[in-house]
Amino acid sequence: MVKRLAKLLLLWFEYPEWVSWFNPHRLFESIGYIPPAEAEASYFSNWSKRLQ
Repeated sequence: MVKRLAKLLLLWFEYPEWVSWFNPHRLFESIGYIPPAEAEASYFSNWSKRLQ
């Protein structure tokens, strides 16, 4: 029981750090080797320009 709780606590604290690295900083080949956050910003910028 204690080992399971320790693993859950480790996961609880390590998971946000991993997600933080994976989502905004990791370069994805399928979107042109740019971070997802940059691709999203570019998409919405272009999208708002088309609406005007």
